[in-house]
Amino acid sequence: LTIDAEYHFVDSKKDHIDFLREELTKEGHLAAIGKSVFLHHAKFEVVFPDICRRIEQRTRGGVGRSIFLLDQKGYSDVAFETVRKILQFSAGECILTFAVGWLIDYLTDKPETVNRLAPIEISEHQLREFLRYKGEHGGRYVIQRLLLRHISGITGAKFQSPFFLRSKEARKDLWLVHLSNHLKARNVMVDSHWLINNQSLHQG
Repeated sequence: LTIDAEYHFVDSKKDHIDFLREELTKEGHLAAIGKSVFLHHAKFEVVFPDICRRIEQRTRGGVGRSIFLLDQKGYSDVAFETVRKILQFSAGECILTFAVGWLIDYLTDKPETVNRLAPIEISEHQLREFLRYKGEHGGRYVIQRLLLRHISGITGAKFQSPFFLRSKEARKDLWLVHLSNHLKARNVMVDSHWLINNQSLHQG
């Protein structure tokens, strides 16, 4: 089985890209850079249209798989409009890190909170609902359930697999959310989770 894959690495920090280039060179992949491995020193939104065009060229006829790993620092660096476009590809999948603990902790009714939540399309009505639950016993888990439902609905993902990661130092929760429209993709992700067989925390 030969896997004909193309890899695109995107980072807005030049030193990160330079470090990756050095590591790829050490591992003997220098010849692949610019051919099957592409390094982009830019913001993801800037190069995303070009990556989409590459995918369209390579997957004509509906053959091919596209997996995006979007490792954002918080919860609003990746707009859900982008995720919707990813899931429109044939066999498109998105693995998204989402700092749910930080989002819940810093919820307020201030205008800057509404603006910060705009990329993930949370309305003022939803924000008021979250704030109401935030002060109640067990409200944090209710907010998590509502957020997962929102992510699935707003991105159009038929299947979602959230994995909860807990930072002992920061005492915050982080999600690794797998989104797809294909049952097989969802099953492979869940099987991979159980193969690791370490501690699991799933609230809500």
